[in-house]
Amino acid sequence: MDSNLGINNTALVTPYFIPRPSKKRRNLGDGFIKAAIERRIGEFKSDLTFSTREEPSKSEVRRLISAGTVIIGGANMLSDDFSPWPNFDVDLLSDDRLRFFPFGIGINGIPKRNRGFTRKASEIIKGIHRNIEYSSWRCPNTISILEASFPELKGRFVMTGCPVIYDSPIFQKQKFHEGIKKVAVTITERDDFFEREYLTLIDVKRSFPNADKFLVLHQDFRPKSFVQSALMKSKDKVYLRRIEVLHQLARDMGYSIIAPKTELECRQFYEGIDIHVGSRLHAHLNFLSRNKRSFLTYVDDRCLGFSEFYRFPLITPGSLEEHLDFDFEIVRGKVFESWRNMRKFLEQLPGVA
Repeated sequence: MDSNLGINNTALVTPYFIPRPSKKRRNLGDGFIKAAIERRIGEFKSDLTFSTREEPSKSEVRRLISAGTVIIGGANMLSDDFSPWPNFDVDLLSDDRLRFFPFGIGINGIPKRNRGFTRKASEIIKGIHRNIEYSSWRCPNTISILEASFPELKGRFVMTGCPVIYDSPIFQKQKFHEGIKKVAVTITERDDFFEREYLTLIDVKRSFPNADKFLVLHQDFRPKSFVQSALMKSKDKVYLRRIEVLHQLARDMGYSIIAPKTELECRQFYEGIDIHVGSRLHAHLNFLSRNKRSFLTYVDDRCLGFSEFYRFPLITPGSLEEHLDFDFEIVRGKVFESWRNMRKFLEQLPGVA
């Protein structure tokens, strides 16, 4: 199922790229999405790749129009104020030269950000579908919100799953990898994270006492310099201190801490890992796509639709051993099912057979 399609001529807007200056830290999971889309339609040119976090300049808009096809390669971008980028000009949707394709986008997952679409967000979603037949969304819960809000578009929101879950091994292998020599744990440093992630580290140490254990950071929130640390607000320093304590506790338990600089470096590291446990959804999907077992801990509802459709368990820290005999062939069967939807979406894209 790998695609060696070379360079494509479409444009991409992605949250993987962070405009400078910014306090936000790059999320490697967003990079996993970008790489997975490229497996399907080819590599994006650097001058046609933009951030969903920054309004493009006039010259960049001209490049988007020249490309004609714009992929919105988001993760959990579907909030009440959904937009391809800040200050989006709705008039762009009236330009017949330009088509936007949402690709694997999911609900925000935070209740206060999914209460009802703003007027502008509604105009954007309707406008996008005036120029395309199908859009791609990543879970049934996302589809439910869209169909309830836009009943006239029912059938055109396609539940494709996230592109990250589709890679050659999940389709070609006959049995999930059973190795346990090397275990990767991912953490999500959001909200009241400390107890959840600490208990996960303990859980993995207890379940795999003889394995080499790695704590992999998809977002590295540690300050990059003394000056940056000194300028932090007090609440940020408290947050950072909690992360530092968690990292030290992980080291005390025998974990090596890995902070890949790019999504490619991270995915290459994961190739040498046997099994994953943790709260990063795209690490979980990456391991499944590579025919390796992965156990996802619950953080918020952005992972709930995935669990319900693909039928993998969501783990409460402390309960990992109860799930170690889960039959992952159930997941493989559901991946084949959602792949049919993904093909339906892909077939309308330029240059995709």
